[in-house]
Amino acid sequence: MARVALFSFKPILDPAGNLAGPAIRPFEMARALAARGHEVRLLEPESASAAAPELSAGAGVDLGRWHPGRSLSPFVRDADLAILPQELVGRFTDLGPVPRVIDLFDPHFVSCLFNQAPHFDAEQAFYYAGKIHDLARALREGDLFLCAGGRQRLFYLGMLQLLGRINPETIREIDRLIRIVPLAAPEGEPAAGPPLIRGVHCSDDAPIVLWSSGIYPYLDAEIVLDAFLRLRAELPAAQLLFVGADNPTAPEMREGYRALRSRVENESIQGIHFHPWQPYEERGRIYHEVDVAVALSPPHLETELCFRHRIVDLLWGGVPVVVAGGNDLGEWTAREGAARILGEFDAGALARLLSEILSDRDKRDAMSRSARAMAEGPLSWERIVGPVDEFCRDPRPAPDLAARHLGVSLRSVLRIPLTDYRGLLNRARISYHVRGGLAGMLLRRGRG
Repeated sequence: MARVALFSFKPILDPAGNLAGPAIRPFEMARALAARGHEVRLLEPESASAAAPELSAGAGVDLGRWHPGRSLSPFVRDADLAILPQELVGRFTDLGPVPRVIDLFDPHFVSCLFNQAPHFDAEQAFYYAGKIHDLARALREGDLFLCAGGRQRLFYLGMLQLLGRINPETIREIDRLIRIVPLAAPEGEPAAGPPLIRGVHCSDDAPIVLWSSGIYPYLDAEIVLDAFLRLRAELPAAQLLFVGADNPTAPEMREGYRALRSRVENESIQGIHFHPWQPYEERGRIYHEVDVAVALSPPHLETELCFRHRIVDLLWGGVPVVVAGGNDLGEWTAREGAARILGEFDAGALARLLSEILSDRDKRDAMSRSARAMAEGPLSWERIVGPVDEFCRDPRPAPDLAARHLGVSLRSVLRIPLTDYRGLLNRARISYHVRGGLAGMLLRRGRG
């Protein structure tokens, strides 16, 4: 079994002591790999809450902390491999020869363009350029890349091709270079608890629609509010519950929440409820009281590439979902009968679809069963972690990076200006000779 150093870019717990959203994937992956017998050390930033070790001990993994201003090499010195999010790419230089798995499941460099667009100035342009630089560096140096679905795989394969990672040494083993490892659902079933609004702020039989997300620029909560106003004309008892609309961990993105809440108050819209994020272990109570959830974003690049954790969690909760089409998870959930795709992106179409689902209890029950079946089957960590477990059992450098792991530097050899056609040919010949010839010879000798 392998000794795995698994890095989280964010603290495991947020300031309130709850499992933080960006840390859910590394936290759950650490537990899944530990369950398969690997020695996992989950590493979070040193600024993390003091309560985190207790949570980690319960996860069955060892917890460590890396410091933003210090080397990461001590954490990988005795490891067989390192698993890192792309955000930590700036610290790759001191990892040494350890094979590295780069998790690219969240193409946040796309969503950040939407977040920054209203105020995209020179400072934001510099910030975005840094993200692209770090991404390119990660793609050059990773031995295995993880993505969330087929669309992301093609997206990253195009980048890898441009950076020369699709080459004679990797072309026949692309699955050794990039694997699909989506977000997975947690084990077990959501625990019930005191309701947030059912029987408290509305009747016990009121239809409840859920939005469980922040109000971010790449999403569309306004269409949900517009559709709800139309839905209330048909189902006057209907309620709309926003959970986590005001994200305390992202104060720079609260503008959408403030605008939405102001509209609700200014127009005196009834049946709207705002609640903060619930503790991770208690969030199941929400799913027990709602009838349907909405997770929508307009048709754009971020929507095509996304694989939303909130939708996976809703499936775990057995909640029927209305989703956007044009992305892997939305189409998958619709095929399995757990979700309905909003084909026409307007408030009237959404209101009609919500009314159809809310008016048919048998349909909702069938969607709920399909959602739970996905969470317990193809979206379970037991299934999802398979490709990572496979690499952990045989952690090897990517074929075209073998020279790096043997301590052979090609940088000085390849510093040839691309000034003309002849220079390009010479560089290609030298690169192929050094990588295929010298590195190949050393590998063959090393293997005996």
